[in-house]
Amino acid sequence: MPEQIILLTQLCFDDPDGIRLEIVAKTSARQALELRWNELKEFLNPLQTLPTNEYHIT
Repeated sequence: MPEQIILLTQLCFDDPDGIRLEIVAKTSARQALELRWNELKEFLNPLQTLPTNEYHIT
């Protein structure tokens, strides 16, 4: 079974005026994936082909 990686953290809520707000934070793994997307060749674990110093998974 493939290892799962959290790539985004998302928080949604309604403000007092009823406006729906969404806050999204990208992880360093997600940023590395976006920057090098065209170089990736694997589907199940595309990050294994990138140097590990480009992202940090906690």
